Order: sequence, then C-alpha cells, then structure tokens
Amino acid sequence: MKKFLIAGLALSAALSFTGCDLIIDILETAANGTSSQDITQTATESKTWVYSSDNNIFEIGPEVASVTIKNYSAAKDKTIYLVHANKSNTEIPAENLRTVQATSSVAATPVRAAAADDALEIPEFEYKYRHFVPPVDISSIEKVTGAARAASGTTLTAATPVSRTVGTTKKIYVDSNSDMDKYTSKAATLRAVGTHCNVWIVDQYYTSGDADENKASTAIAQKFATKFDEIYPYITNVFGSESDQLVTTSGSLIKMETYSDTGNIINIVLYDIGVDYTKNQNGGVLGYFYAKDYYYTGGQTYSGSNAILNYTNQGKYFYVDSGFAVSAFDTVLSTLAHEFQHMVNFGQKNIEHKTAPDTWYNEMLSMLCEDMMQEKLEIKDKDSPKARLQQFNANYYASGINEWRDGDYSVLSYSVAYAFGGWLCRQYGGAALVKAIMDNDSVNDESIVAAVNAINGTSYDWDDLFEQFLLCITGSSTYTMNQDAAQTLTWSGYTYPMTAIDLWDSAWGLTSLENEYKGSDVIYKNYNFLGPILLSSGAGTTLRPAYGFLLHGLGVATSALTKTITFNDTGSQNLTMYLIIQ
Repeated sequence: MKKFLIAGLALSAALSFTGCDLIIDILETAANGTSSQDITQTATESKTWVYSSDNNIFEIGPEVASVTIKNYSAAKDKTIYLVHANKSNTEIPAENLRTVQATSSVAATPVRAAAADDALEIPEFEYKYRHFVPPVDISSIEKVTGAARAASGTTLTAATPVSRTVGTTKKIYVDSNSDMDKYTSKAATLRAVGTHCNVWIVDQYYTSGDADENKASTAIAQKFATKFDEIYPYITNVFGSESDQLVTTSGSLIKMETYSDTGNIINIVLYDIGVDYTKNQNGGVLGYFYAKDYYYTGGQTYSGSNAILNYTNQGKYFYVDSGFAVSAFDTVLSTLAHEFQHMVNFGQKNIEHKTAPDTWYNEMLSMLCEDMMQEKLEIKDKDSPKARLQQFNANYYASGINEWRDGDYSVLSYSVAYAFGGWLCRQYGGAALVKAIMDNDSVNDESIVAAVNAINGTSYDWDDLFEQFLLCITGSSTYTMNQDAAQTLTWSGYTYPMTAIDLWDSAWGLTSLENEYKGSDVIYKNYNFLGPILLSSGAGTTLRPAYGFLLHGLGVATSALTKTITFNDTGSQNLTMYLIIQ
C-alpha cells in the first residue's frame, strides 16, 4: 500500500479504477481538528422507501437497520449513491460509520468497481493562493467590549487628518512575521488616490522604477485605485456600505470622520504580507481585512486576548501582498472584491445588527462577491473562486459545510464553502439572493434560509437545502449549479452574471495522461475522474462535523421490483445516511 498526498491530507489508501474512472477507498486519514468521544447505538428498525423521480433521496437515521426500496424497477439504469452525513458538532471516527452488508448487493452492475491493487499519486492542485483569516476572534463587538470594560474610560480625541496628496507619509501597523501574529509600525507613503480609497505602499516595498519581485510601483497603486473605484458602487449595491463608525472599547460608536486620521476613506495597504516573499514563491496570502482596525482605543494599552487592539490603525483598512500584486495582478484584483466584502460584512452584520457571523458564512459571501464581479473585473476562471472546485471535487469530505478549519486546512473549508454558496446562487436567485442574505438581521444558516425563502416564496429549512446540495453534487438536473444564476439585480447596466458551473468539467477534475515510473512502480496512471470523488461502499474516513459528508457509489440499478439494503447495525448516534437514486 503506497502513501500519497491529496492537497495537504496525508492518506494511506488503495485505489481502484476501471478504464478512465476511479474510486478512492480511503482507509485512514491524518485529520486536523479536535477529536472527542463518539457514542454508538444499535440500529433495529426497518424502513420502506417508495422511490420515484420526484422522491429520489431517502434519509436514514441511526436507528434504521434496513431500507426496502419499492418501485425499484423505475430506477433501472440509474446510479445508487449512499451518503454519510454528520450534522453534529463532533467528528465521527471512520470505525463508527455504517456500511452496506455484503449480503444485500444492490445492483448487478457496479459503479466504477475495479481491482484494488493500483496506487496513484495525485498531483498538487493549481490553486495556490489563500486569504488570511485573522487568528484572534474580535468579530463580536459584545464579546470584545465586554472583556475590555475593566479598563478606565476611553478618552475621545479628534484625529488630525492626513493629507490625501500623493507623497504623504504615515505610520501603519502591519504584520511582521510568517505566522502573522506579530505587528509592527511601518512607514508608508500614499502612492495613489481614488474617490473611495487611498493606496499606500509600505516604503521598503516600493520602487520608483518598474514593479519587480515584491516591490510595487506608483503605476500598480494607481491601477488598484482605479479598479477599486470602479467596482465600489457595484459591490455596495448588493452588499451594502461599509460602516463609517469606529467602535470604542466601552462599546459606543463614534464617527470615523472625526476620530480616524484618514476619515471615511478606505485604505489599501501594499507590502509583503507574512514577510514570506521568495523569488520563486508559489503560494501564500493574497490579502486580508482585520476588524481590529475598526476599534478606537484612545491610546490605552491592552493585554491578553485583546492585545491585538494595540495595533489598530483606527480606520478602514485592508491589506494586499505586494509580491502577488506584481506577479498575479488579475488574481489580486479579485482579492479587492473579496476583502471589501469582509469590511462591509463587519459593518452590516456586526455593527449594524450586532451579530457575529461564522467564518464559513463570511468567507462564502466574499467568494460569491468575487464570483458575481468576475466578468466586470475581466478575471479568468483560474483566477476566480471557481479554481477551488478541483479541490472540492477531490477533498469535499475534509471539511463540513458549516465548519472552518485552521491553518493549511483552511483551503479545504474555502472549497466547500464556495461550492455550496455557488450552488445556492445558481439555484435560488444570484446577486438578489446575496443581497437578501446581507439585508436580513441574522447570520449563518439562519440568514441563508431566510433569504432563500424570502426570494423564492419557499418554506425550506437548512436540512432541505443540505439535501438539495447532495442531489446537486450527485448529478441532479433539478438541483444544479450547471445553469446561469438569475440576473434580476442590476447596476449601471451590469447584471452580476454568475455563469453555469459543470462540476464534471475536466477543468475541475483529477486528470493525468502520462505514466511515470519509479523503478517498477507506476506512480501516475492514465486516469480521468470527473466530478466529486466517490468512495467505494465500504470505505471510510473521519466524518467531519457541521454537515460534513462522504459520497459512496453503490451501483447501477437493475430491474428488480423491490430491493432491501441492510446496513451493519452499530454506528454513531450522530450519523445520518441518505440513499440517492438518479
């Protein structure tokens, strides 16, 4: 059995394929996350499912030992899928998953079944950039100000405005180490001015000549100012405006126009994020917004969990990597939209509605902002969130929909959040749906459900949407992202197109056409797996919490009138299974 690496997850696996298709039979996964005891229970009940094309998904609780499918003949030649799902906040170990008993073979024709002695090493994915999720949670105003109330009263002092003349200099706090958990004050110079923004370049990352390596030029700064001014009204039309108020550590709101030295203007700061630039750099952080800058401290010093407030820039700031600004400008343009959404989201959800969005929800919205602005920014798919779909297809099981994983594992959560949000928009209203999500006074799944129902006149709950998404990624033509999103919202003639996505397109597949030999071992074989990876019926790995799931291909239905599927009778009490036929 050979070891291979799939996008940061070390796996030990046997792989099988027939012709050009493969199933990954995962035996164990090196998981990142908090493990906790998972309680098992014994299943004793039998259920009956009357299958039809309109009733093609069936939920199986932990108490169900077998399912008899009636009207099975109507499923002839359709594929049968088993889904393991975990709606709890506790991960489920692989040994607590329930599998189909060998005695209840569901079909004469297997799905992509083949020999189990072939091994494959999957190449690295092209998508190499990431956005930084600040490690200290100050997103909740109530939480932060509550912890800070023990400090003496904040003294309010009006700021001395800095000039908006190109060439003006000031000190700006920026991160100063590769872990991005230390900050220092750096001299920066204003290199371009727009209607809505200032573009600063930290002096040590500026060049008066042509932009090169991690040194940005005035021309680069001006391109950012021009593009940001261009997209500003289009984004605010959907998401709303960023807040013009600072938050004091006593919990009050004060006018940024008076108490920030840059007033209500948005500041875009270019420098080497994470101080990690190398000449052949092939990955890293593109940019970030950090809500610390929306806090006004009045010169007081903080310690412990609130120490980050000592490095607030007290204004509207987001940060862009100077090296990527030079080498991958189009990708960083998409980052402008992404990070601006975070700033707007903080104003709309945290400040206006005093809610605290989960990271998966906030990041999903930022990627949807990039998605709907892609045509306006003239960004190619490879520089857009769509590039994350290959990661989703390969590793969807490594993050729950409502989960956010830390560090290098965050790329997995990004891919799942985008796939789910991208489907929602193409299914239920495009930019108008996103506007409804932003306009309501809730967050997370509650916000999404409320918006879907408000826009579409439906009465779905979160589980309904989850099941529809499972149907989407197993090939439904009813619940699909392979259609353009509705374009009912416009700004200055732009209709926020979110084009159809075919998850089974080769652009998002795992493909190789070459054999590579190391000794007598074939490391790469000719293979072509399109769409979300299917596990064999008995395979398993740790089932992630917060609506994590695993897809299994059971077979292609034959013409039998009824079919009973029996599962092993002991498994996690948190395990939900689904049978899908389509």
